[in-house]
Amino acid sequence: MTYKISISIMAVMMLLLSCNKQEDVKYKIIKSDIIVDAKIDDWKNIKAVFVGDTSKLWVGQGMVVENWKGKDDLSFTWKSAYNNNKIYFLFDVNDDVLIDPAQQPLSFLNDVIEVMLDPKNEKGNRFNIVDSNKKLKGYEMHFLPSSGNEVFIDDSLIPEYKMDFSQKELFVTKWKGEITSAKRDGGYILELGFEVPNLEISSGKIIGLDVDVCDDDGDGRKSLMIWSGENNEFWISMDKYPNVIFE
Repeated sequence: MTYKISISIMAVMMLLLSCNKQEDVKYKIIKSDIIVDAKIDDWKNIKAVFVGDTSKLWVGQGMVVENWKGKDDLSFTWKSAYNNNKIYFLFDVNDDVLIDPAQQPLSFLNDVIEVMLDPKNEKGNRFNIVDSNKKLKGYEMHFLPSSGNEVFIDDSLIPEYKMDFSQKELFVTKWKGEITSAKRDGGYILELGFEVPNLEISSGKIIGLDVDVCDDDGDGRKSLMIWSGENNEFWISMDKYPNVIFE
């Protein structure tokens, strides 16, 4: 009898945990046919999220609120969709000074879009150090809108995201990645799609996700605007990544 009661209690606790996660979902990624071509027609029925006020500015490492000169200086909308095992993103970024080609030696010091993923929704540290080697549990990926659309997806292979070591080939081959961008008046559009290694997407699956955009007006990164608005060490900890669900 005690055994049966314990099993019942565990089942109830797991159900409650699942309900709590569902209630805490911040974005629903819907299934849709997407072509990665920097055109927005196939995104028209997908929810956009606007990020563009001081509550979303990440402060630190030389960046202060006063660096931001308003929505034309830096703000963005993003959308996401999926099809089969591929995740797609569309970013529409307001940036009145786009530096092209990129000039800074590290990817995150340039105009760049960053996507942070916690594929198993584990939270905690994004990586562990084992025998002096970095073992990833989650990803901090960088996608540049400048010429060449350089990509950085696995920082266990290239610590510090050095621009001389683009991972675009790895992105295309191992991640079945696609990326393109287009300049527009006052900013740019960047579209991408990829398959995360070992992530099986199914309806109802919840992962951790955050996105941000860095702004360089010519002297290095001066502002970073992040969807969650969390001012933590997001490149280390996945604790504050919002939950998103595949519908």
